[in-house]
Amino acid sequence: PVGLNAFKYDFLQSQDNGSNIAFEVQTKDFLFENELHRIDRFVASLKGTTVTLDYSTDRGSSWTSIGTYSPGAAFTRSLLFLQAVVSQVRFRLSGTLSSFGVEYFKFYHRKETAN
Repeated sequence: PVGLNAFKYDFLQSQDNGSNIAFEVQTKDFLFENELHRIDRFVASLKGTTVTLDYSTDRGSSWTSIGTYSPGAAFTRSLLFLQAVVSQVRFRLSGTLSSFGVEYFKFYHRKETAN
């Protein structure tokens, strides 16, 4: 048939037509029902040249930057500090280089109490 093309996906290719392939990973929404929690820090084992970490308190409608990791070619434990009081939170890791990988991630939080 005229005009039909077949394409094969190459999992090892790091670029698409000369441009780095972007990545984005979002967590689920963590809900603290009828409570406020203070997020203290985010710990992850990552690899890649530049990985940006953001958080959202409105289910991904808007994002606030926490910071940027530069872990390198091997999985490296990375730590970013954050002081945010939230009733719900979602995290996003993003960047544009193909060397990205995530081994694990976690965030530390505690119930916010009035003084």
